[in-house]
Amino acid sequence: MTRARLRAPLLVCIVISILLGCLAPGHEQRSPGSRKVEELAIPPLNWKVPQVGHEVERTVLPNGIVLYLASDPAAMTLDVFGTFRAGKLYREDVRPSVGESTAYLVRSGGTASLSHQRLAAELERLGIAVEVGTGMEMLSFTMTALDRHQDRALDLFADMLQHPAFDPAPLQAYKGQVLELLRRLPDQPAQLLPRELAHILYTDRHPAGRFATPADIRSLTREDLVAYWRGFIRPDNMWMAAVSRAPIAELKEEIQRRFGEWSAQGPLLVAPVPSVEMRFVPDVYFQSRPVVQSSILLGHMGVTRGGPDRHAIELMNLILGGNGFSSRLVERLRTKEALAYWVGSSYPTTNPGRSLFRVSIQTASDKAPRAIQAVREEMRRLQAEPVSPAELASAKDFLTNTFAFRFSSRLATLRLLMSLELQGRPTNDLEGLLDRFQAVTPADIQRAARQHLHPEALTILVMGGPPELRERLQFSGPVHPFPDLGLQN
Repeated sequence: MTRARLRAPLLVCIVISILLGCLAPGHEQRSPGSRKVEELAIPPLNWKVPQVGHEVERTVLPNGIVLYLASDPAAMTLDVFGTFRAGKLYREDVRPSVGESTAYLVRSGGTASLSHQRLAAELERLGIAVEVGTGMEMLSFTMTALDRHQDRALDLFADMLQHPAFDPAPLQAYKGQVLELLRRLPDQPAQLLPRELAHILYTDRHPAGRFATPADIRSLTREDLVAYWRGFIRPDNMWMAAVSRAPIAELKEEIQRRFGEWSAQGPLLVAPVPSVEMRFVPDVYFQSRPVVQSSILLGHMGVTRGGPDRHAIELMNLILGGNGFSSRLVERLRTKEALAYWVGSSYPTTNPGRSLFRVSIQTASDKAPRAIQAVREEMRRLQAEPVSPAELASAKDFLTNTFAFRFSSRLATLRLLMSLELQGRPTNDLEGLLDRFQAVTPADIQRAARQHLHPEALTILVMGGPPELRERLQFSGPVHPFPDLGLQN
């Protein structure tokens, strides 16, 4: 590229840098526009949370399917979400790979009346999107179709869930795809490190600590999938949300006509959520790689759903590392000390079992030990002194400003309200939620940090860097190799 071509972008960058500098807090040459923005009086968010029984109808079909329905006269699509309590936590005696494989084959393995090729062709011809999602708690299917194809879309959706063929050909193709993903996993820190941490803390005695291995995938059979489908993907274990432009009564009738005769076969296999041993493993695990960057994951056991400190913990996490460039970890590790390319934290409070607190870091290998120490220091600082009113106000503003986006569509609203039922929370739990966050004080944050952060008991995983980095990581004790997850089998 010539100098002439470089000059214009360079000038643009210089101008932008100057403008950003002028807009920076405390800069003496504040622009008139920035001062006007600060003077704006923005009224507080005054928005009513949709309610079950008003904007949303909840009903239960005779066969056990729980329906959440809403009508949107302006909608151009039919949106359906079907979910089953069939995540890893509820299938303690089932191999880790079976649920995900079953969900994929329900979507792509054909039906009793349509081969997998014909099913795929019809979905493509009509522009019907069917996606599968699996997690620790739920196994879900989402369908979107144009309004004019509503009848056929519901026919196909009902056929897939009630009469899956589990064609062996797509099963073999799926197994090949998963085996290739597992083969590449050791080179994917973002995917490998969370598995390693969960395996260490939950252990393989708990479903959350067990993961599919190549041996699991190779041994899968069609019979495994059929047995799983009968035990989990069934009407007495299903919650369904649907939105269309049709009136609610009409939409309910259409769904009942297609799903009302579906009956369960055999016992429901959903097991109670197993208890989790509250254990801490203050060890370092290191895997040397010939790269100059280290991927680091630090974590320890967290909290269970419904705890009294939920609101304080969520705000605490935003202040620590969960609020992007406004968090302490980013300010310290990235901005001030240049210790990390990326750093962030998470502290889930609504998991059905015990969650994990985690901090993720991307850094140059020679800076890895100092970056880890800085994270610990910031955790201790939260415990030692109250957060500033400005920090807490910023975290509360973030939650307030993002709250309405949880209701970004009618289907998102239904799913959120339905999740309250699935989590055992009151149907009106969202009303007053922002008030409960606003009531949190700096003292509450400090108390939550002292009780729920354990900087001296972190499990630390470091992937990448020269072999000599191992000695520099021994400040927390012996350094171990990564546990064997069976990926080479």
